[in-house]
Amino acid sequence: MKKTITLSILIFGLFLTVTGQEPELVSSTLTFEVRGQSVAVLNNILYFPGHSGDFDSELWRSDGTEAGTYEVMDLNPAGRAYPHSFEVVNNVLFFIADSLSVTKQLFKTDGTEGGTEWIADVDDAGIENNHMLTESGGLLFYRTYRPTIGLELWVSDGTSEGTDMVKDICENQPSYPHELTDFKDILIFAAEDCEASPNALYRSDATSANTLIIGGNNPSGIIVAGDTLYFSNTFTGFGSELARSTGLPGTIEMADEINPGGSGSSIYHLTQVDTLVFFRAYHSDYGSELWAYNQNTGKAYLVKDIWPGSSGSSFPDELISYNGKLIFQAHDGTYGQELWISDGTEEGTYMLKNINEEPGGTPYGHSYPSKFYEAAGRLYFSANDGTNGTELWQTDGTAEGTSMVYNLGYLSNSSDPGSFTEIDGYLYFHAYYNGQYRLYKLELPDPPTSLAKTETKSTDKIFEIYPNPAEDEIILKNPSGHRFIYTINNIQGKEIMAGKCNGNNEVTLNISGLKPGTYFFAGSNKNLREVVKFVKK
Repeated sequence: MKKTITLSILIFGLFLTVTGQEPELVSSTLTFEVRGQSVAVLNNILYFPGHSGDFDSELWRSDGTEAGTYEVMDLNPAGRAYPHSFEVVNNVLFFIADSLSVTKQLFKTDGTEGGTEWIADVDDAGIENNHMLTESGGLLFYRTYRPTIGLELWVSDGTSEGTDMVKDICENQPSYPHELTDFKDILIFAAEDCEASPNALYRSDATSANTLIIGGNNPSGIIVAGDTLYFSNTFTGFGSELARSTGLPGTIEMADEINPGGSGSSIYHLTQVDTLVFFRAYHSDYGSELWAYNQNTGKAYLVKDIWPGSSGSSFPDELISYNGKLIFQAHDGTYGQELWISDGTEEGTYMLKNINEEPGGTPYGHSYPSKFYEAAGRLYFSANDGTNGTELWQTDGTAEGTSMVYNLGYLSNSSDPGSFTEIDGYLYFHAYYNGQYRLYKLELPDPPTSLAKTETKSTDKIFEIYPNPAEDEIILKNPSGHRFIYTINNIQGKEIMAGKCNGNNEVTLNISGLKPGTYFFAGSNKNLREVVKFVKK
């Protein structure tokens, strides 16, 4: 059910107007258990932890209807199962849950009670502790605890016989594997270096013989960007800096030094956007700001000192790639943690929208946009505008296309939406309403039309511009000979120039006053509108 509504409520003399798509409550009896954003999709069915009012957290499933929303199985008849850490491998859903007197056991399900089973009890003492389920090469990797060996790397094909420890990496001590990452069907992970105390980087194909150390010193934040691994690594004499590796032993090298002087740059939130790898890093002159590494040039650079000066740090967070740009939250020293966008250039990095218009220095002057999730060409997220509480928002990458979708909490009561998941044209999410978290779904609209895309057929050209990129002038051609008006907007959508073409075949426009960067030239007449992106060198 998709509809646009305007709802007015008079409560204690306050008048509220809510406009937007109305989410649907999926089930009137279900309580959604919020546990680390644990949701999964298998064959267009949503799986999640929940209960029906008895607070007995078990595995639930939903097809988006009330009749199709129910408990799969009572995994722990003696208490709460707390299912979490879902991972789909070869059309089987694996997860961790408490069972009987033991904790955090490995389960699998096909969505039926008969097809839901405890895979293996590898610890007779009943203190097994499974974590970090990760698919790689068609197998499930995870780490688990055994009293005699500690935390080590395990693998499962979904059968009891095919569930075993990959390797006792450090025979006389636990290796504490973490940062499990799939890299071209090979598992990359961090674990103890058995010859020294710091962690190192490893690779494994699920066999003991081919579980090998790559090298490194305290690697963290591993991401895959094409054929290369990027992560933070400690280098002698440099501290923690940006590192890269091909995933083979002996291939770890410093990608670039961010903060000279040996104290390190404290890298977080590595995120790939096309050929750039964005991240947060510390520099003594700028504080913790947004940086990017250009994979083509092999150089890192400060994208923008968002909170200027060494004493201010914008602390970029919640980084996500969207439509060829980076969306994130940051603090510019004035407006608090707000919604930002970047194309990797200083001029193309700006606050997309000041969602909470209270000054950032006030206790509540932050919108804290977070939990970004892309669906149907838009980013959906949670944010607090200071009036309606923390609610569901959306953006298409423009200020005009950034808005609250719906106020489920009404007034300042936050619904705290999360666990966003797209299934068959709907956005599913949890939201707090009437004392408990509920499961909602929102019918997704058609994808937005990009500003940079033409809105006319190729045979209906209003204008042509060249050269592109341009320096001080652009030539405006008018193939139709009809009059039209035009505007030039910068990447933030602000109008820089405007005028009209009276039917001349060619018009020369002086753009020497424009700063170098990306602009949009829009022309329109009575029937058509066309937008073309151009670059000022």
